[in-house]
Amino acid sequence: MTCTPNRSPRELLALPRSTCYDAPAGETAENLALMRSIDALYLKCPFYGSWCLAQRLGVNRKRV
Repeated sequence: MTCTPNRSPRELLALPRSTCYDAPAGETAENLALMRSIDALYLKCPFYGSWCLAQRLGVNRKRV
């Protein structure tokens, strides 16, 4: 009796790996609103850094 290696359904159908990934998740409404706020504030004051933008928007600096 010979053993065949375990194969995924993708391999059995001879599909490339790139066809088996899920579609990327879209941005949340909260993130889109924050990005709009950042853009508007940056256009008004382009010399602000991330620290000042975060202070003005009231968010963590890592979100900016």
